[in-house]
Amino acid sequence: KNWVEVKIEKWMGLKINREKTKVVDVKQPGTTLEFLGYSFQYNNDLKGRKFRYWNRIPSKQAMIESRARIHELTNDNLLKTSKSMSVQVA
Repeated sequence: KNWVEVKIEKWMGLKINREKTKVVDVKQPGTTLEFLGYSFQYNNDLKGRKFRYWNRIPSKQAMIESRARIHELTNDNLLKTSKSMSVQVA
């Protein structure tokens, strides 16, 4: 086991799922790490300096699920609202 596995499994008390886990070299340009609904990238500084930073954005799958849930909530509410409005107006 490498250092990371030892830290995760022994020190943190977590179990690594070997089937779902993969090693990613985040220093390669365009490499993305998907974890807990977020996409992590190690990007260059936006102002052109030599610094790099971790960029975290919601993952594509998380965005799809969020949009579906919002659509589900607003679509039903809009139908209920428009029906009640038409009854009130008439």
